[in-house]
Amino acid sequence: AAANRRREEQEKRSAAIAKRRQSIARAGEVGGKMQGRGAALLAAGAATGVGVASVARPAIAFQSSMADVRKVVTGTPAEVKKLENNILDLSRNMPLAADGIAAIVAAGAQAGVARKDLIGFASDATKMGIAFDLSADEAGTTMAAWRNAFGMNRGQIRNLADQVNYLGNTAGAKSSVITDIVTRIGPLGAVGGLAAGQIAAMGATLAGMGIESEIAATGIKNTMLALTKGEAATKSQGAALKALGLDAVQVSKDMQKNASATITDVMTRISKLPKEAQAGIL
Repeated sequence: AAANRRREEQEKRSAAIAKRRQSIARAGEVGGKMQGRGAALLAAGAATGVGVASVARPAIAFQSSMADVRKVVTGTPAEVKKLENNILDLSRNMPLAADGIAAIVAAGAQAGVARKDLIGFASDATKMGIAFDLSADEAGTTMAAWRNAFGMNRGQIRNLADQVNYLGNTAGAKSSVITDIVTRIGPLGAVGGLAAGQIAAMGATLAGMGIESEIAATGIKNTMLALTKGEAATKSQGAALKALGLDAVQVSKDMQKNASATITDVMTRISKLPKEAQAGIL
């Protein structure tokens, strides 16, 4: 009886050992296949110049950008998922990666663009970025800034972008420089009575003369502020306008009615002065 028990135990141990060996063999076979596939993938990546990391990197970048979108977009998980799919669809039809489009969407949402309008906003910003040589972030932030500064809807923003593009093609100034000037002055446009297109035209004129965008924007701002001071004009400012046959208060009122014509009138009067007097009046 004891011998039989020992024999049974030995048979069980032998069966367990055999089973373990079969498992090890199968694991080795699977591991070999996986290693072979991995080697083939790496070899293909090396042959085409594309590694595994470079394949994964765009997906990681997109999910990172989508995390920013989820922070600022209100909606159910299903609605946000639909927005994500729309971004991917747009990236297939636009020469911009999905993470770049997602960054534009995030900028638009942060600026108050409704969820239903975000894809259209991103499409317009992508086109503007390509035309003006701006990054995705710059294009999205710029359009959002224009929307808030000038109180524009999508169609009006597109019109302004078209105007800037036209000026960039005809005024000898880069569209990106004109864009920077318009964006810098935007919040003061309403104060000076200037429309966005008029600011763009003034910016294009100065940029076309080789003046840097920051200096050009500062010059336009100071001009608008000086001509809208009215009763707050300094003694020297009042005297300068009086020398041109103008009144500070009336000029301030005219700026609200027709800023473009008022500025043109002031500059025309200055141009008719003797050369030696022009700088002082300016």
